[in-house]
Amino acid sequence: MAQAKYHTVLRLGLLLACCCKAVPVRAAADLVIGFSYAKAPYISAPTPYDPAYLDINTKHLGLEIDLFRAAMTHIHQPIKLYYGSFARIIRLLSQGLLDGAETSGPAYADIYYSQTLISCTNVAVSHLSEHLTIDSVDDLRKYSIAAWQDAATDLGPAFNAMAKTNPRYAENPDQQSQYRMFTSRRVQVLVIDQYVFTWWNDKLGRKPPEAYQIHRLFRQNNEYRMGFNSKSVRDLFDQGLEAIKRSGDYERIVHAYIR
Repeated sequence: MAQAKYHTVLRLGLLLACCCKAVPVRAAADLVIGFSYAKAPYISAPTPYDPAYLDINTKHLGLEIDLFRAAMTHIHQPIKLYYGSFARIIRLLSQGLLDGAETSGPAYADIYYSQTLISCTNVAVSHLSEHLTIDSVDDLRKYSIAAWQDAATDLGPAFNAMAKTNPRYAENPDQQSQYRMFTSRRVQVLVIDQYVFTWWNDKLGRKPPEAYQIHRLFRQNNEYRMGFNSKSVRDLFDQGLEAIKRSGDYERIVHAYIR
């Protein structure tokens, strides 16, 4: 019953947004924008079990959301945030049931993708005191490793081959637990997004950043963009994003999360 009520509310809200598409975007009703489950520092949100609307006025919703909110505020576009699994929000976006959503890059021809909202880099991290020699992905075969869930798939063929032949390689869906495995020295190497490592080390770490060695083995950055069902909204968002970069607001928001 509650699920049916939720779908009714969502459809009514989206219908209102669709009815306003003929008027200028700046005067439109709230656009419904999807973001996925909590993944500090990028997104802070409730538990992943019940899709729900987030209060756009809540402080510190996460780095991605705060950057998006700042850009939309600049163009005076009211928004409502919808929270669900990544697979779900991409599906709702592709079906036209969301006005926009966070994405990891172009995947659907009928969606308008923004400029890069944020770019992150995956790294390998070791304890400086252990003096590990890690100059290539192949060097990781010699060490015990913790990585995020599906990292073996995400990081390309060379990393995948290493993971399959390394009996001491483990994946953990909880990146806080992954970080603790490394700092408690249950593994020698942590493979992680550098922003995520910096975030958890700032929150939970007992050692300064200088205690760790960063190995930059992965050349390709992960670029996250916003996807929209309207080219005009996408273009206005890009204008807002460029504006907050020029004003310095973009850098200030990033530094509030990643010191």
